[in-house]
Amino acid sequence: MIELHEEFIDIYNEIESFLRNEYSSSKQNERIGHTSLIYQSSNENPIIKQYKEDLISFARLRNAIVHSAYESKPIAEPHKDIVSKYKDIRDRILFPLKTWDKCIKNIYSCKLSSNLNLVMNDMKKNVYTHVPVVNDKGFTIGILSENSLFNCILKEEIFEIEKTSTVELIKDYIGINDYDEKFYFLRKIDKLTEVYKIFENAIKNRERIGSVFITENGKMDNKIIGMFTSEDIAGQSI
Repeated sequence: MIELHEEFIDIYNEIESFLRNEYSSSKQNERIGHTSLIYQSSNENPIIKQYKEDLISFARLRNAIVHSAYESKPIAEPHKDIVSKYKDIRDRILFPLKTWDKCIKNIYSCKLSSNLNLVMNDMKKNVYTHVPVVNDKGFTIGILSENSLFNCILKEEIFEIEKTSTVELIKDYIGINDYDEKFYFLRKIDKLTEVYKIFENAIKNRERIGSVFITENGKMDNKIIGMFTSEDIAGQSI
């Protein structure tokens, strides 16, 4: 049976190999130490960034096990809970979650033929800020929001929305490029880290993200099968 310290070192070696292959392409980088490589890769990989401090602590423990042995025996034996946590972090790094694993899958959408008042009431009741407008194939043709209605009323000088009015009434104000916010599309097989990168870059660039939508091909001309908002990923582990 493999000893805990042996399993711990095996995990370290797997992570080390991954980091070297992914983030150490030049000969100069090949000489970078494990801890420096963690710092370097954390700038590109949100998972490593999230677990950076743990990875550095575990690297120090590994060094104590390997370099401070007494009569070929390690002076430190990691607790099984530590090994389990290290294993979990390794799996998250080597086998990252996909967008499909964490996205909201029950998507509320409407069509141009949908009753506008009912849709707006549903949005208010469920606190939906943006609702995809889809065609008969389920493909996105626009995004409905309260601003869509407000802009339409303002520019078209509409003073009352009839009970029978449909989304068709504001079709000229639901264009996906007509918003201050940006909308992104990713594939269901894309890494979950791509979602985090989008929101992190938006913060850096002071951009507003409406939603990140998930489709099979990662494009707008496909049925939306999932979505993320900033609230959905806040506080989540990757």
